[in-house]
Amino acid sequence: WALLRDNPVMRHIAEMAGRLQRLGQTHKRCQVTPAVGRIKGITVGGDLNRILPAELAGLRSKNRLHRLSTLSKIMGKRALQYEMQGEESETRGPIIVLLDESGSMGGEPEQWSKAVALALLTTATQQHRMWFLCGFTDSVRHEHHIEAGASTADVLLAALSMRASGGTAFDPPFQRALEVLNTLVVFRKADIILVTDGEASLSEDVAGQVNQHRKEQSLHCYVIGIGHIRTNTLAPIADALYTVSGSPEHDSATVAPLIAQVA
Repeated sequence: WALLRDNPVMRHIAEMAGRLQRLGQTHKRCQVTPAVGRIKGITVGGDLNRILPAELAGLRSKNRLHRLSTLSKIMGKRALQYEMQGEESETRGPIIVLLDESGSMGGEPEQWSKAVALALLTTATQQHRMWFLCGFTDSVRHEHHIEAGASTADVLLAALSMRASGGTAFDPPFQRALEVLNTLVVFRKADIILVTDGEASLSEDVAGQVNQHRKEQSLHCYVIGIGHIRTNTLAPIADALYTVSGSPEHDSATVAPLIAQVA
């Protein structure tokens, strides 16, 4: 708290991150059918726990043919039953955050991007999931590998304390992310989230490696583009691409679904 009190920029980032987390929680639960929950309607099936009482009454009929007919409907999954709708939490693996810290990210875009990263990392920590953060410019600038649930406020502040400067290159952070995926077994099911203003290019070789992992290992790659990024550069490797103007007051609701999706 003392660090936040004396650092108005970081305090603003924390406030934006808190807003993102709250908005993300409204999207976080997925609807699953069938599930334990409220009755949505009537459908056809063979689940004894949900078959209508009127259908089950046939099993108590004194007429043998009626009983056999009812059994046939149940076994053939043709009996009328309740259609249920409930909510179950989606569980995810580790996350790898690639955070653009180049000079073009300076100012409010930098605060906005770090708020997104803080919301993701805080949520991952609360869910006892591992995370890996790679801050980059035209090379890998710093990285943090945190075990499940082991993160602290000091670790989070250290991971997000670097100021924007220098140029931008996408190959180094993606190459590092691929190294993590290939060498650390616990990260094999990780999602990659790139936060950038898009002022760089991605080589065909690295893009091909990312897409190979997406195809063969079910890797998910998400991009949050701040400002007017060149979507044609990153769209070929992205499962989803979110573009925001850089104003958290207007764009929090745009990014919140991603917070929920990957966290």
